[in-house]
Amino acid sequence: MANANPTGENADGCFLCAADTDRTTDLLVHTTDLSLAILNRFPYNSGHLLLAPRRHTPDLLSLSPSELSDLMTEVQFSLQVLTGSLHPQGFNIGINHGKVAGGSVSEHLHVHVIPRWEGDTNFLAATSETKVISQSLPETANLLRTAYAKLAAAGR
Repeated sequence: MANANPTGENADGCFLCAADTDRTTDLLVHTTDLSLAILNRFPYNSGHLLLAPRRHTPDLLSLSPSELSDLMTEVQFSLQVLTGSLHPQGFNIGINHGKVAGGSVSEHLHVHVIPRWEGDTNFLAATSETKVISQSLPETANLLRTAYAKLAAAGR
C-alpha cells in the first residue's frame, strides 16, 4: 500500500511520510499544517529530533516560501521545547542536503536538531561506536509531546 502525504505524491518506504500519514510510529511528537517533528530512532543524544516538511520533497530548493518558513519556525519552536524539557546546554542543528552529503534519507528533506550537554561524548562512542542514551524513546516522546502541547497552548 502506498503512503500518501498532503500532496498525494507516492512516498513508498519513506518513514517520515508513514509516521505522518499512517501514524505508524510512537516517535511522532508534533505536527503543523506543513511540518512534522519526529524523534530519531537512532539518536545521537536524548531528544534528537528530525523536523521535516509534511510534503515528500528532497531539498530546500523545492520548498515553497510558506513551507520553508514553517519548517524554520518549527526548528525554533523545537529548540524552545527541548530547552524547557531536557535543559541542554547547546544544540547541533544540521541538514544533509543531497545524497552525497551523507544523509541516510536523501529523498525526504529533514533537519536534525540534537541537544548537547558538556561532556556528552565519552570513550564508548570513540572506541566501540556505542552511545549510551539515558532515557528511552517512548519516555522522551511522551515528555516532548506534553512540552509541545503546553508551549503551544501558552502561545509559544
